[in-house]
Amino acid sequence: MPNPQIDPRRWAIHHPRATALVVAAITLVMAWGNYVLPKRGLLDDIILRDGDVYQAADRYVGEKVADGFVPGELVPFVLEFPAGIQTPADLQRIRDFTDRVKSTLGPAVLSLSETPAYHDTGETLLTDPYIPPRVPPDLDVASWKARVAADPSVYGVFVGRDFTWATVVRYVGAGYSDTAEFRRIAELLEERTIPPWEWLLKGDVNAPPHVGVAGSIMTRGFFDQGTWIDTMLLVSIGIGLAVPIFFCCLRSVREVLIAVAGVVGLSFFWCRGLIGVLSAFDLPFGERPTSLLAYSNCIVQSISFVLHKLEALRAVEEGADPPAGLADRWLATLESDWLIACTGIIAVFGFATLYSFEVMPIRE
Repeated sequence: MPNPQIDPRRWAIHHPRATALVVAAITLVMAWGNYVLPKRGLLDDIILRDGDVYQAADRYVGEKVADGFVPGELVPFVLEFPAGIQTPADLQRIRDFTDRVKSTLGPAVLSLSETPAYHDTGETLLTDPYIPPRVPPDLDVASWKARVAADPSVYGVFVGRDFTWATVVRYVGAGYSDTAEFRRIAELLEERTIPPWEWLLKGDVNAPPHVGVAGSIMTRGFFDQGTWIDTMLLVSIGIGLAVPIFFCCLRSVREVLIAVAGVVGLSFFWCRGLIGVLSAFDLPFGERPTSLLAYSNCIVQSISFVLHKLEALRAVEEGADPPAGLADRWLATLESDWLIACTGIIAVFGFATLYSFEVMPIRE
């Protein structure tokens, strides 16, 4: 049994304001952890076994960086022309979209507006792009198509062989953030600034008609955004289901609110924030779809702990000679803490065995 003189539980009960300040301080730290929390895909850095083929491939690519190799990714935007490219206005559309991508996302962009249409006049080599900054309204589109079709470096690459689509490709260099790039692309397509609060519930990108986008950055972005929304939805459902359970057991709206907001909700917030705090110290942790298992455990354990504690309080209050003061009644429930502690210790040891797995999501 802890020494009553140094028992932090007794100190917390006798100093509720100081305890509230400590909880608030921890919550602020965890709020920062939630803010800096890195998102990881289900397969990111998943295998820890030395000699694994995927790990060896990643190491090989990393070694080539010292030789000047710069890994990056492409984000292709596809402009659709259902009736085909027929008029100078269609070409101007490609040019205008290319300029918007460059001004919003950066200059590393390739399209028919950036690719030179080399032409030797006998005196000089012309390098004007296939689509100039201002397309002449009297441009002969049929002749233009013939010149494009004669160039295998662009025909079927930056424009369809039936001229029903054209691509604007952005190159993204190393060191980028998936989330930041995904959101910048979404703002480009929606032609507006998307506020941070909207990303809490945003599950799709509303692209203009006949405009599409592809690439791994978008795939991971949609995956992460969907994971976040599902996490919030499933956790909210779990907490929502806990409310009637608490009420049936406790029969007190005040105790239900304390249990749900003060313990169950806070445990999820602290758990998620702790992942961010650990990652800030260069520990290899991040939020993945499998993090839902930890969040679900928070809900289950919190319900168990709260019910044990409040039932112990109720037993004291309904006893033959309950203490007069609220603090004294809480002190009388300290014996139940050992049951809660044993339950927690069993859970800790049970989950600790998972660290033996050489799969990162399981270790997390």
